[in-house]
Amino acid sequence: MKTFRRITAAMLAMLMLLGFAACGGNTDGEETDILTETATSYIRDTKTKIAALNGIPGLSISKFASDREYNYETSYHDTEAEIADLIRNGGADMAVMPLDSAAKLYNETSGAVQLLSVTTCGYYHVLEKGEKIKSVADLNGKTVYAAYKGTGFEAVAAHILKENGVDPEKIQFKATDKEVAQLTADGTAEILILPEPYASKVLNNETEYRKALDLNAEWNKISEAPLAQTAVVARTEFINANPDIISEFLSLGKISVNYLRTNTYAAPVFLNDKGFAETVELATAMIPGINFNFLSGEEMKTAVGAVLAVCGITVDDAFYKV
Repeated sequence: MKTFRRITAAMLAMLMLLGFAACGGNTDGEETDILTETATSYIRDTKTKIAALNGIPGLSISKFASDREYNYETSYHDTEAEIADLIRNGGADMAVMPLDSAAKLYNETSGAVQLLSVTTCGYYHVLEKGEKIKSVADLNGKTVYAAYKGTGFEAVAAHILKENGVDPEKIQFKATDKEVAQLTADGTAEILILPEPYASKVLNNETEYRKALDLNAEWNKISEAPLAQTAVVARTEFINANPDIISEFLSLGKISVNYLRTNTYAAPVFLNDKGFAETVELATAMIPGINFNFLSGEEMKTAVGAVLAVCGITVDDAFYKV
């Protein structure tokens, strides 16, 4: 009887170990969370404060912010000016914002921030009412609607158009992407450039429109570097004082971005549950068009340098934390 009990106990122990292994198994090493113990083992005395711009910039770190809320306090803001003010007065340690704004902030503060990573590489798309646009060259002579004149987006879009022989002056600018999207309600705009999630919303609501071009793909035809768009920066003082936190962010931030990029079923559910997408269906449609991509180090520097050159923004090497 004792022998039987020993065998039974051994079998139960083996089954439990197999069960734990099955629950933790993952074929993609990049997505495996390196923190396998309870969160309470890693709580710090002071949380790292992250200010993120609403929209794709904030969405790009949504998984990280959700999973690490015990050590990171993330706030979401409607304007880049709010985020810049928080960085300047020490109200935020890190910020997630458009790349051109991050570079301008670096210059305006004489190097008070440094670039840690890029989290998205191209989330703008050309939508068309009809079937005429097959290439960028087909936009020649056409009126195109878009938003945010004077930004990095305009510079990138103009560069893509010029390289394909199209006059960028044909772009008619509105104040916001929401205003551009509204032009589809009555069909007055036949061609427009929209980022996600607006592009997917229009395609879902207005069946006469289709996605004609992906500006990320068009950029890749004329550049050897990815189209860096969303930047994560941190105060230089904070970086120097907290190298372990910066190293942690770079490791876990990559895992989180890869989660959004590769989890076909779980990521849309997560974004809907956290309020970043109105429905799971919308999240499923928009994720491929966001082009999540975590760049750091020299790869980041090369991609960012290519975009900033197009934007006419100059930074020195100290901008890059590599």
